Amino acid sequence: MVMIDERTMRLAGLSAIGALAALMISGAAVLVFFNGGDVIYGTINDVFVAITLVLLVLPVLAIRSIIGDEAGQWFDALTWAALAGFAVASVGQILLVVRAIDLQTSFVTGGVGILPSVVWAIAASILASRSSRIPHRIGWLLGAMLILSLVESIVASLDSNAATLGVSVALLLSMVAWLLSLAAELLKRGRTVVASAGPARA
Repeated sequence: MVMIDERTMRLAGLSAIGALAALMISGAAVLVFFNGGDVIYGTINDVFVAITLVLLVLPVLAIRSIIGDEAGQWFDALTWAALAGFAVASVGQILLVVRAIDLQTSFVTGGVGILPSVVWAIAASILASRSSRIPHRIGWLLGAMLILSLVESIVASLDSNAATLGVSVALLLSMVAWLLSLAAELLKRGRTVVASAGPARA
């Protein structure tokens, strides 16, 4: 079982905030890029996608630790599979930036990396929405992200720029809401150890 202490829980909360910041930078860069911006904005997006994935490692471990015995060893396996997926996807993004692989290959690494992450997210959203150990909103917001991701992929195939933009904005807002909610919960859980430590003595 994956268990982390209160101090690491606080670090996970800070990491979730960092992931949120990286996500916003990535989103802004890709928006500029697809509206005629220089190719450097595409590179910025790739770098910050990789950073976002790395910063999500601790929050994912924290969710597994909080849920605890309410899930079995199968969720441990899904957690490690998701983290392995993060590694594959983030390494693929960096390899694309340094031109070690082309765009098509990065789609492969991204797809391979995202698949176990999606499976984990489905399981985590269900468990969190039913768990007595974590606010249900964290599960609901994660579920909303998954649904909006599916809707976005469908709408994008219809060649409707306005509809795609609308769904993309809704997806981004759901990601922001999930990360803020998760960060607040993790920081609250980590506050105890910080408070008990008190000021440093000379």
